[in-house]
Amino acid sequence: MLLSGVFNDLRHALRALLASPGFTVPAILTLALGIGANSAIFSVVNAVLLRPLPYAEPDRLVSLRSNQSAPDLADVAAASRAFATSGGEVLMQMAYTAAAEPVQFQVGQVTGGFFATLGVGAGQGRYIGADDDVAGAPAVVVLGHALWRDQFGADERIIGRTIPLAGGVYTVIGVMPSGFSSPRTSAQAWTPLHVSNPVAANERGVHFLQA
Repeated sequence: MLLSGVFNDLRHALRALLASPGFTVPAILTLALGIGANSAIFSVVNAVLLRPLPYAEPDRLVSLRSNQSAPDLADVAAASRAFATSGGEVLMQMAYTAAAEPVQFQVGQVTGGFFATLGVGAGQGRYIGADDDVAGAPAVVVLGHALWRDQFGADERIIGRTIPLAGGVYTVIGVMPSGFSSPRTSAQAWTPLHVSNPVAANERGVHFLQA
């Protein structure tokens, strides 16, 4: 009896709405806009405030307010007793020329402590470390999971392969796990700063690193 009464009430409500299209259409549009706006707001709040950052001990991460030069960041790391480790990144476009047409990769040029500071290991191979980010070191690259999947067909044999980037030849040493992203950039791949951008890396006046 209870269900029958509910269905009857719904039937009457629907008939009333259909009989008044001038009221029904604006009401439905208002509801749709309200639900959509609330969903969008919740998605932002969930991503920014509720869902934890995908890094080890995210509550201990500190982001410096202004950009730093690489020498300045090295000075901070050497002088500070508050930070266990530090890393910086600058986003640059680098042309990949082995495809049918040249493709611009969004590459995070990072200091040697970048991945260690975030505390996230590579999904395959290894990430860039301190020994990679020195002048004269071999040119290496770590691929993001989406780039590895979409551009390189999720090739399981990608580690050790060389790819052309911005006129140079880089050896793939790692692929980051699915879901990893840089804290404040849309990097698709990562290279050592002092290898891929050695001039700017040594200029104290070039404040371009997000640290």
